[in-house]
Amino acid sequence: MKPGYFVIPIDICIWVVKNMAYSKLQLYLYLKTNSPKGFCIIDNNLVIKYCELVNISKSSFYNHMNFLIKSKLIYKISDNGVIVQAFIKLFKFIPFTTNKGVVFEEVLPSDFKGFIIASIITYYGSLKKKAERKKELKRGNCIIGKKRTNYRSTIPFFTLEHTYLAKCLNISKASAQKLRIHACKSGFITSKHCFIRIEIDKAQLNNYRKYSAINPFSLILIKGKVFQQESDKLTSSITLRKLFKIKYHFYSKNRYQLKKGYKGN
Repeated sequence: MKPGYFVIPIDICIWVVKNMAYSKLQLYLYLKTNSPKGFCIIDNNLVIKYCELVNISKSSFYNHMNFLIKSKLIYKISDNGVIVQAFIKLFKFIPFTTNKGVVFEEVLPSDFKGFIIASIITYYGSLKKKAERKKELKRGNCIIGKKRTNYRSTIPFFTLEHTYLAKCLNISKASAQKLRIHACKSGFITSKHCFIRIEIDKAQLNNYRKYSAINPFSLILIKGKVFQQESDKLTSSITLRKLFKIKYHFYSKNRYQLKKGYKGN
């Protein structure tokens, strides 16, 4: 990893989205970049500098600080001194389900909320694409003579429907749609519409919608021609990485459970 970068666990990004805690995580990361060995002095210069950087008031700064302290992301050791918790220690307060993280440059992006949303969209999109690859390869093994797809040479697009994202985050479809729109506006996610030509006349469209197995709402007219609109193709400027410390934590936890005879739920 190059100097000036670190990797945020993706579970923290998911926790932030679910709790609408974007500005709080933003402050946590700022303190983290200004805390050698985890120790940070909250003096007036730091407060003023940060408030000017993100355009907030001092009262908002201290409200965010109180939230971080209550959430145990940081804890006070003196009147103006705090310890900023390492990512690996946050699994005690934030459920960790994966060892994946997002590469974060130690400069706050202009649209921090968009960055966080784009990170989880990229993560869930990569999981979905991986599942689709396995499914396609399995189909290829079942059909004699079917050539396997070389996925390394494919264009790095993925699909992520609003319903899929809503299910992953346990939110409404409308909320998931708003999240993706924000991520696209931020520039971290690029969306491209995908249409397939249906070789029928537009006069046949109503009957085709009625009797075809295709979702009738996906059929549209473009310049007098019938097309089926598929899921948008998405691409991301976000980089995902594995966090080996978290991976080791999972391994140690599982090994401990095996030693204790833990059988799970």
